[in-house]
Amino acid sequence: MSQGTKNIITVVCSFIILCSIVGLILLGIGVKNADRTGTFNLFGRSYHLMQSSDMAPSINDNDMIVVKHAPATSFAQGDLVAFYQEKDGADHLLVRRLLQVNGAEYVVADEAGTQVTLSVEDTRFLGTVQSKSALLGKAIVFLQSEDGKSIFLWWSFGILFFVVGLTILLHVIFKNRHPEEPTQTIDEDENSVYGTLTKDFIFDDIDFDFDSDK
Repeated sequence: MSQGTKNIITVVCSFIILCSIVGLILLGIGVKNADRTGTFNLFGRSYHLMQSSDMAPSINDNDMIVVKHAPATSFAQGDLVAFYQEKDGADHLLVRRLLQVNGAEYVVADEAGTQVTLSVEDTRFLGTVQSKSALLGKAIVFLQSEDGKSIFLWWSFGILFFVVGLTILLHVIFKNRHPEEPTQTIDEDENSVYGTLTKDFIFDDIDFDFDSDK
């Protein structure tokens, strides 16, 4: 195996290890903060655990929702609008369906039909709900439990050790199959002798005259 191939394998294994570590960190942050508004943001979208049944059956309690960040001016009638509402000194994320827009006022309602008028100046809109996942929501709720935290912690260490161990094993296997050939070196004394002979051998006093007929 060439040195270039070995370098490629090393880079790929290092990339896998890095992605595994980053992925575990992001998942851990998401699990820890999923009960708050703004779990984490990625490419203009944020992921939230819905903790209300006001929008059921469109969005059920403990569904994981994906909110695309957008200004209120881009909302259209029928959109599921996400916005913050302060309660007990903390911001809580709510989702309502947009019914109509009256200038700077937005009329929204839950699935039961209870309407509320929101002002653009007084309301901090986040964006619109793009998708939901009940499966991811259940996974987050489980991982937030004591049993889930323990399982997540042990699996994280297990995956990390497996990837690192596999990388080391592959490196050892490739190195043993293709050992590096020792470089041949010329003895310094031999070098010095050849150098002296070459330097001191002078042809000026040698007569190269010969008879071409012989």
